[in-house]
Amino acid sequence: MCPRRREANMLTVVMNLLGASRPITGVQRYALELLPHLIATEPQDAQLVVAVDGTPPMLDAIAPSELAGRLLSVSADGLAPRARHLAIQVSLPRLMRQYPGAVLYSPMNVGSLRWPRQLVFVHDLAWRHFPQAYRWPYRALHGSLFAGYRRLRLSLACHSTAVAEDIRSLCPSSTVTVIRCGPGKTAGRLGGRSLREGPRSQVLWVGSLQQRKGLPVALSACSEAARVLGRQIDLVLVGGDAGPFRRQVIPSASGVVVHVGHRLDDTDLEDAYRSADVLLFTSRYEGFGLPPIEALVRGVPVICSDLPSLREFPLVGITFVDPEDVHGFASALVEELGATSPTLTEPPPLSWARCAEDTWRALRETSRRE
Repeated sequence: MCPRRREANMLTVVMNLLGASRPITGVQRYALELLPHLIATEPQDAQLVVAVDGTPPMLDAIAPSELAGRLLSVSADGLAPRARHLAIQVSLPRLMRQYPGAVLYSPMNVGSLRWPRQLVFVHDLAWRHFPQAYRWPYRALHGSLFAGYRRLRLSLACHSTAVAEDIRSLCPSSTVTVIRCGPGKTAGRLGGRSLREGPRSQVLWVGSLQQRKGLPVALSACSEAARVLGRQIDLVLVGGDAGPFRRQVIPSASGVVVHVGHRLDDTDLEDAYRSADVLLFTSRYEGFGLPPIEALVRGVPVICSDLPSLREFPLVGITFVDPEDVHGFASALVEELGATSPTLTEPPPLSWARCAEDTWRALRETSRRE
């Protein structure tokens, strides 16, 4: 489909969704959840164009009428990862020449180094803090990207002040804006939380098998909790494996039955949240941490690593534990699963509509760059 005709003095934003393909990662989920809200809050003097490789099936959830005239196809077919990066650096800027003065919005970490009027959303700097969890081509790519962001002084955005400070250490001359995320995947599509009768023993763990996610800590904590409670714990793992640990074999843990779901579609992920008695989140580093937020939205109590990004606003129903403290996680599990009723939770003070409005504000500021 062709993009809409550009009116005089109109702010045109091209949203870079190259790579928003299955399987969905947290970064891609953010962009795809935000998109319909950007369309809904589009200012009268602005237009949003969506750059895609082919027609990603993830856009099926958005009404065709909302996407009419917005799609800018960079390729007729889905691109392989390396070709995708090449398209972002070469093909996309070439196509954007039809929009003089347009702002390129790259919401999934990777921006183009050939379009200076650009807002890049940086979700985290895990590749810098945990290099052993990533293959060297990935580290080299992101290292070179940040060198380019610094040289071009691109406008950057992120979820939290903790990540913003980290970014400023790499790009001291860039404007870094904190834009609070929405409440994760939209809840309520399948009704309320599913409460089962009998002992509470189902623990949900969402994340990849990257080393920084702390799966060994989760297994040890569940094993210790099972011994204290005197009953089996069902640990449900949801997510994808990644990096050098792609073929990692999940070790056994006494008293724990591990159910591996890998990457689930939206319906299965919703079921996993609804069936959980508690979410266990043992990550050692996150730019934000969507799973704890998504769990709280659904009324699921959370036991979580003490992450600076999640300390930046009040959360009800979450227990923070030092990410290296196995006994602390185990004690929190015993307290939660041993109680007759779950800890009361409240939805976090986050909104996709507010996130979209803040994003439009940052995009307009970016458009004023010389």
